[in-house]
Amino acid sequence: AFGEGMVGRKLRDRLLDPDFKADEDTEVLYIASSIQETYNEQAKFSLEQGCTIIYDRFISSYYAYQCVGRDSRAAKAIFETIFMDPKNITIQPELYIYCKVDLDVAEKRIQERGNENYLDKETREFKEKVVLGFDEFFEKKTKSKVVTIDCNQGQDIVFENVKQAIE
Repeated sequence: AFGEGMVGRKLRDRLLDPDFKADEDTEVLYIASSIQETYNEQAKFSLEQGCTIIYDRFISSYYAYQCVGRDSRAAKAIFETIFMDPKNITIQPELYIYCKVDLDVAEKRIQERGNENYLDKETREFKEKVVLGFDEFFEKKTKSKVVTIDCNQGQDIVFENVKQAIE
């Protein structure tokens, strides 16, 4: 979902460049504006057309990385006043699928993938905060709307578990 709109794609390319380093507020504002653009330009229209939308992380990622990982006051203010306000984000997911993975497994997969972005190069302490951020985000959601999938398993098993959760 991040980087799906015209502006968002440009911001995503810049943010995911392994050599790019933004100050905290710039990063927060880039990502927040991209999320809002995706919501306004794609989600509303798609739902009006009767489509099903599947987002990969979306607001949960913003919360985990910006609000908890960065511990950004600006991110927290944006999260509470824009992303959690039903006047601004009127679409609420019917289901959250939390693909939970241990940090050691995630880091190994990042290494194997080989194309690091600047967030992959963050400290272990930052990554631990991000994991806590995802945990916090999903703990706050209605339990009936959250299915947690153990993503430490192989790709085929994870795929089947996600498929079952959707059906």
